[in-house]
Amino acid sequence: MDLSVLTKNSDYTNEAIDFKSIRAEQFPPALDLAIAANKKAIEAIKQASEPSFKNTIEALEDSSEEMEFVSSVYHNLLHACTNDELQNIANDFNTKVAAASNDMILDTELFSRIQKVYTNKLNFNLN
Repeated sequence: MDLSVLTKNSDYTNEAIDFKSIRAEQFPPALDLAIAANKKAIEAIKQASEPSFKNTIEALEDSSEEMEFVSSVYHNLLHACTNDELQNIANDFNTKVAAASNDMILDTELFSRIQKVYTNKLNFNLN
């Protein structure tokens, strides 16, 4: 199954999404890939050297980019052009997104890094 429409940048102007090429059955595996990439990025953040704004906060913001993209495309289609196939995967899809978000939010090791960055914020020359 070709997932490139959900996992690669579009060739269209401004990387517009080719909604006509997306099929409902592409979403679950694309989401699984995005969640795996997010978990890998979170682990890399936790293994990074001394916490800094760049290797913690910026990296955390970038870590869920793929997951947010797949989720946004799915929800836009679900609300604008819903059909039985999209509705049938909604519960499992949203449960996976919520679980991945909870894993990130409730990760005590990650929170500790964020707290260290916050505590040392004056040392980072942030505007």
